[in-house]
Amino acid sequence: MKEYKSDYYENQFPNLKKTALLIIDAQERFRHELFGIKDNINYLADSYRKKGNPIIWLQHIQGRASVKNTMYRGSPHLSMTKGDDCTNFCSIINCEEGEPIIIKSEYDAFYKTELDPSLKQQGILELVLVGPMINLSCDFTARTAVILGYKVHIVSDATTARNEHLQHAALTTLANSFAYVHSAVELVQHAERSKVCYSKL
Repeated sequence: MKEYKSDYYENQFPNLKKTALLIIDAQERFRHELFGIKDNINYLADSYRKKGNPIIWLQHIQGRASVKNTMYRGSPHLSMTKGDDCTNFCSIINCEEGEPIIIKSEYDAFYKTELDPSLKQQGILELVLVGPMINLSCDFTARTAVILGYKVHIVSDATTARNEHLQHAALTTLANSFAYVHSAVELVQHAERSKVCYSKL
């Protein structure tokens, strides 16, 4: 597996005392993309559940008025509007009852959502991002998270894109300037070694 590292700083593991896992766009629209990464998403999510870390689900649902924006412009058959079956969470990703769901309408999970105030209320300072379309929703969300002051971690084998070139480009850019990039195994092993557990403010 290729390593993605910054030219400017050493890679760091998340401080589990202040870390949340964001599962972004794990929906039926992306079943094909999710199939190749489902085991790693479930593996990491199960590990974080055992540590007590918050797991937050980001569900993409467009308003009818926003279908004409940059997302899927010119491709109405790919829209994800309320009531479409494709917006349902994909059954191959394990979602446990009680885990919070935040609905977003754009690539950026922070845009006009309650994600940031919710994270701050829980004392979260670091985010681990997984999900399909690393070059879209994960990328936009990671960049905004950095601007808002969060430390961001991307899971290289629990994210994907339409093709390897897009995934490689996104991970290379994120690793160089915006995020620490790890494999799912690295993060699970770190969680197992760590004596630190999540602690809400």
